[in-house]
Amino acid sequence: MNYKEFLKYQESIPKVVQRFDDLNSFEIKLVPETVKQLSFINWIKNEVGEQELNFYPGKGVRNLIDEIFCSLNEVCTSLVLPLDVYPVYQEIGNKYFNNLSFFETFPKLKLNLPPINNVILLIPNPLVPVGRTLYENEIEQLNKWVTNGSNRFIIIDSCYNFKMKSIINKFEGNNVFELFSSSKLFLLNKTAGVAVSKNFLKKWDYKIEEVIINPNMSSELDKKFQSTWGKFKPELLKINKNWKVPEEGYLSTINCNYAILSEKYNIGGIPASVFGSKEVNVSVISILSFLK
Repeated sequence: MNYKEFLKYQESIPKVVQRFDDLNSFEIKLVPETVKQLSFINWIKNEVGEQELNFYPGKGVRNLIDEIFCSLNEVCTSLVLPLDVYPVYQEIGNKYFNNLSFFETFPKLKLNLPPINNVILLIPNPLVPVGRTLYENEIEQLNKWVTNGSNRFIIIDSCYNFKMKSIINKFEGNNVFELFSSSKLFLLNKTAGVAVSKNFLKKWDYKIEEVIINPNMSSELDKKFQSTWGKFKPELLKINKNWKVPEEGYLSTINCNYAILSEKYNIGGIPASVFGSKEVNVSVISILSFLK
C-alpha cells in the first residue's frame, strides 16, 4: 500500500477507531510562550555554531536535497538511500543518478556502506519513523566510511530533530551536509530550509525571503510529543511489550500488522509499506490526531 492508497484506506476506517494514522502536522494546536523572534537561519546558526560552516538556504528538505544532488552529480555517480523512510528521496534521486542502492532503518538499522567512491549516502537523524537518534557507534561507522574514500558524501536529514542535537561537528572532513527545515520544527510548511556543511558549493545561488520563527516552538513541540506518547504507553505496551516511547517526534513503529491493530485493538495505524518498508508485521503510528 502506497501513500495514495493509504489515503483511500483511511476513509474506510470506522470513526470509533483511535486514530494513530494522522500524518498531517500542520494543524497542531500549540501556542508557545512569546519570546524574542529570530530569523530561521540565524536560529540554526545559534544552535549549530558557525565555526568553519557554510549555510545554504532553501525552501525545505526536498528543495535542499534537489540542490545538493544537482551540485554533486558531476562528481558522484551512485546514491545510497534509506528504503523505508521517505519515498520522495528516491523520486529526487532518480533525476540525477542511475545507480541507486538502499538500506533498511526498521525494525533495525542495517547500514549499507558500499566500498566505492563518487557516492552520496542519505540518512535521517533521528531515524524516521522509528523515532530514535543515531547511536555513537553508527556515527563512527559513517565517519570512517566518508573519510576513507574519494568523493564520498553524507547528507543527514535532521528535519525531525526537535531537540536540535546537531551531529555535523562529530564528522571529520568537509563532505557532510546536515539539513534543517521549518516545516516540522516550526510548522511552517515549505517556507525555509538550511543545509549546513564545511563543504563549499560553487553553484549554490538559491535565495529565500527571511522567515521569522518563535525559538521556543521546536522544544515545546518536543515536550508535547513526549507527554502524549507517555499517556498511551500502557496501552501500546499491551500490544507490544517491547515498545518504547520514541526519543523524538510524533511517529513511532510497533510490531503489529496494521489490520490487526484495527480489528483487535481498535487502533488505526499506518502500514509500513507507506514508508517503503516490506515489513508486514510492523505498523507506523502517529500521535498527531491527539494534538489537534
